[in-house]
Amino acid sequence: MAEKLIDEENEAFAAESETQSVSLTEDDCRTLRSLAAYQLRYGQTDEAIALLLVNRRLWPEDTDTLRLLAQGLLKTGHTDAAETILDELDELDPRSSRSDQPMLLRSVVLLRRMKMTEARKAFLQFLNRRRQKGGSYAR
Repeated sequence: MAEKLIDEENEAFAAESETQSVSLTEDDCRTLRSLAAYQLRYGQTDEAIALLLVNRRLWPEDTDTLRLLAQGLLKTGHTDAAETILDELDELDPRSSRSDQPMLLRSVVLLRRMKMTEARKAFLQFLNRRRQKGGSYAR
């Protein structure tokens, strides 16, 4: 499923690239990512995923784009694709797996895969990390 989604993205991007060439700056990519984050927050998940897939192509090293893309894919039930993106995020920046948001997303992936013990462990690691930081999730 994840491979199919990524293959469709590659085909669409290749077809679009043949018709016109667009040069965007890093600021343009940040703006695109911000718009996608806004869309995710307000329920326009499919539109956000489309923007994030384009942004991923234009700025592949942007970890925030990958994190938001994984979040959007989880919202739409594409657990395999979200896990692939989280793995890509870990490869791009090994420290990201220890940060809050990807850690929480990883626990959701495990939960959806019915790996309850691993999901609980990942979620408890997330909570412990938040407590150490003085986060609002502490009991």
